[in-house]
Amino acid sequence: MTFADAVQSGLKNSFKFVGLATRREFWYFQLFVFLVGIVASTIDSVVSPIDPSAPLGEQLLGSPVTMVFSTLLFIPQLSMLGRRFRDVGFSEKWVWLWAPASFFVILVTLAIDVVEAQGQSGTLEGMLNVFGFLYPAAMICSGILLFFFVLTVQPSKPGSRGNKYAPGYDATLDPKSDDYAGAPQDWEPKL
Repeated sequence: MTFADAVQSGLKNSFKFVGLATRREFWYFQLFVFLVGIVASTIDSVVSPIDPSAPLGEQLLGSPVTMVFSTLLFIPQLSMLGRRFRDVGFSEKWVWLWAPASFFVILVTLAIDVVEAQGQSGTLEGMLNVFGFLYPAAMICSGILLFFFVLTVQPSKPGSRGNKYAPGYDATLDPKSDDYAGAPQDWEPKL
C-alpha cells in the first residue's frame, strides 16, 4: 500500500470501525496526520500568531486552523486505530481507552488554568498543585499510549493463526474458542 492509498483508505473509511488496517496503512495515515498538523500550525503562526505570555487556555484555543484539522481528523484516526487493532487480533473496543487519557489531559489543562488564574504561576505552591495532577495523569496516559504503540507495531495476524477478525478464521481450529473441536489429548493444563 502506498502513502496515497493509505490516506485515501483512511479518509474513505472514516466511520468504519470494522475491517482490517495493515501496519503500513496505519503508519502512513499517521504520517499524513502529522504532516497536516505541521502545515496547519504553520498557517496558524502566520495568520494568527499567539502571544507566548497568553494563558494556556488561550494558547490552546487560539489556533483555529489546527483546531479545525484536528477535529476533522479525529474520527478517521480512531477508526483507523480500531481497524489496526482488529488486524492484530484485538477488539476495536480497546480504542475507548483514549477516553480516560483525554479526561486526564483536560484535568491537567484545567489545573494549569486555575493556578494561572490564582496568580500562583511560578510559585512552589502552584507548581506542586499542577504536579499533583500532572504526575498521575502522565503515568496513566503513558501506559495507554505504550499499549496502543505496542499493538500498532505488531505484524498482521491471519485468521489461520487465531485472529477471529481476519478472513479465513475457523473457530473449530482455535483452542481458545468455545467451538474448538480438538481431541481431548490436545488439552494442556495452564500453569
